[in-house]
Parts: sequence; C-alpha cells; structure tokens
Amino acid sequence: MNRILKVKSILFPSLGLICILFSDRVTLLLPYLLGSAMVLVGTLMLVSYFKEKKFFEKQADELAYSIMMFIMGIAFLLKGSSSLEALGITWAIIGIRKGI
Repeated sequence: MNRILKVKSILFPSLGLICILFSDRVTLLLPYLLGSAMVLVGTLMLVSYFKEKKFFEKQADELAYSIMMFIMGIAFLLKGSSSLEALGITWAIIGIRKGI
C-alpha cells in the first residue's frame, strides 16, 4: 500500500503541473493522461487489496474506490475528448472524498 501512495503522490501532482503549464495542448490529451493514471492506480489498489487480504477486515470502501478508478479510467480512455465533462465531475467527487 505504501508503494501505491508513492505512485499517487508523484503521478497526480505531476499531471496537474503538466495541465497548468501546457493547458492549451493538454485539453485533447487530458482524458488519456488521467484515464491511464486512473487505470494504473486502480489496478495497483485492487492488487494490493487482495494481496494484503483486506477483505477480511471489511474495508469495502477501498475496494469500491479502486474499482471506480479502474472503470472510469477505462471509460475515459475509450471515450477520449468527448468525456471531458464526466472527467471533471469524477475528479470533483474524488476531491470531495479526499476532503472528508
């Protein structure tokens, strides 16, 4: 789990910085960048969940979060630039979840 936190703490802020610095060029690539990152993090979290046998501890919220990250990442990769609205809503929900 510690490795996943390191990946997330480097990957998502880096993508945010890229979005700020190259905002005019990133708009078309954003669903692919964030979708790929979400698939990677979702996969790592799913593997970690089952590897560490957290299902015995009834931490279903972590499992649901990792599945959501994986599925939404795949959806953003498949839909491409037509998924910008859903991408914004998803990241707003992720931000609210982190704040709670």
